[in-house]
Amino acid sequence: MIKTATRHPAADTGAAARDLTVSDGEFRRRLDRAADRAHQVIAQRHEEAVAALARRFPRGAAGGRAAPHRG
Repeated sequence: MIKTATRHPAADTGAAARDLTVSDGEFRRRLDRAADRAHQVIAQRHEEAVAALARRFPRGAAGGRAAPHRG
């Protein structure tokens, strides 16, 4: 068993403490779901960044290559 917390936040107000332990399997499932969501967010932000760069630096007369710097 992995303890995720020892006391419920309401315990500070006088309510009885509640045990918040979860099984190893449940902990792994929650961790996997959180990792999957994080990967989805990273992939989405990457796609947005690539699209923004494509708008900022469109492929044009240079044939997709960077234009030489001026000055």
